[in-house]
Amino acid sequence: VAERDAGDLDAALAHALELKRQMWNLHRRQTAQLVEQVWARAELEQQRRSLEAQTAAAIASAEEDALTRIGNRRLLERFLGNVTGEQEQIALIMADLDHFKEINDTFGHEVGDHVLRALGHILATDARSGQVVVRYGGEEFVFALPSVELEAARDFAERIRLKVSSYPWEGLETLLEVTISIG
Repeated sequence: VAERDAGDLDAALAHALELKRQMWNLHRRQTAQLVEQVWARAELEQQRRSLEAQTAAAIASAEEDALTRIGNRRLLERFLGNVTGEQEQIALIMADLDHFKEINDTFGHEVGDHVLRALGHILATDARSGQVVVRYGGEEFVFALPSVELEAARDFAERIRLKVSSYPWEGLETLLEVTISIG
């Protein structure tokens, strides 16, 4: 074709323009495909991030006590399962709300729930980074304190016990007194 059109400038120009048109159409199709792929990848990335966020929220929800908004037994089990060799020593402190059945019977379950929420908040504010406090069940709570010596754990438990007993519980209900047994 080139030899035939070599002497014919109009034909050569027409051929070059046709080739340019075909190349431009190919370029447009490839660009459109590339744009579609980029958008598809961006959508997939957005979906991946959304799924990761949903997964993290589901894990957090599964490891959070719905009433107190602190950890639950599953969180404690995972935490203890992840303790490394560097943290061979771990202090576990269990706290039990004294006479909780009487609180519920005397003041009602709604007040009992308020007491549990307040207690969860009190305990959570004393947990430091790397430590875990969970509602283990009913009115039982557990602190897991990695790399804490026995004497320091005893002091910590006593501070918590005093903090709970001196909390202004009567703000929830007149004559309400709350104490915990802890060890």
